[in-house]
Amino acid sequence: TLNRPDRMNAINEQMAIELMDAMEVAEPDRSVMAVVLAGNERAFCAGADLGNMSDAPADKFDVYRSRYNMRKQRNLYRNLPTYTKPVVSAVEGYCLGGGLELALFGDIIVAGEGAQFGLPESRHGLIPGAGGTQNLPRLIGKSLAKEMMWTARRITATEAKEFRLVNHVVPKGQALTKAREIVDAIAKNGPLAVMMIKQA
Repeated sequence: TLNRPDRMNAINEQMAIELMDAMEVAEPDRSVMAVVLAGNERAFCAGADLGNMSDAPADKFDVYRSRYNMRKQRNLYRNLPTYTKPVVSAVEGYCLGGGLELALFGDIIVAGEGAQFGLPESRHGLIPGAGGTQNLPRLIGKSLAKEMMWTARRITATEAKEFRLVNHVVPKGQALTKAREIVDAIAKNGPLAVMMIKQA
């Protein structure tokens, strides 16, 4: 559970470390068939915590280098594509920026009716820097992805289902329940087959 409610579960370095640690513990545990990522009713994740990302113009080169190789947030997004177990995101509320990119690195997205999705980085003079420019077009097509990124528009859960961004839209507050139902169905099958299907 992403648990920084005062920051709408925005990802900072500590949260990235804790997520990686929890997933590292779950990965070799044979009793764990899948991982469910969830936030709270207000926000799955509002993206990266931009509050600590200011820097002087003269520092741009060093800041970019450190963000690229050393920041834990960056490492989180690098680790997710090679995770061997299914990752299901149970989205309620805001799923924006790095939060949507986090969900996109998973395998299945379940949305509560009040969920909102978007990559609003261009509004802040940024680009989606954690795979959004690649993963979103692969999922919904280039034209819709460009429109979402260029306009910084948020889409509803219903639109996200129409775009094939989410697998299921359920009544508000029921995303986690539906995610657990999906995991229960996965758990009835061979774990090696599940892993190999994901890797393939």
